[in-house]
Amino acid sequence: MYKCGFCGAEFVTEQESAGHMMKHVSEFSQKQQDMMMRTYLLMAASQLTQICLISGKKPEDAMEVFARLFDLLAKWQGSGKGNDEFTKWLDQQWEK
Repeated sequence: MYKCGFCGAEFVTEQESAGHMMKHVSEFSQKQQDMMMRTYLLMAASQLTQICLISGKKPEDAMEVFARLFDLLAKWQGSGKGNDEFTKWLDQQWEK
């Protein structure tokens, strides 16, 4: 007899027990992923708040800048092709 350490369910075979444990592991992993996503969203919200407070922009405008910068950085990091576009965009921000 095998007993689940999480919920106390009992199983006859080791395979049944292992399959059941994988369900718990999967649920735990999903909860961790959700918490990490929430953490990243809170960090982004904090940065956008700083942009709004410093620049006086509305959240929608700051989000547009944030999204554009994210896209440029993702391209720059992933392929290297966006390097010139990113640098050009950054230069334009200082000229305003």
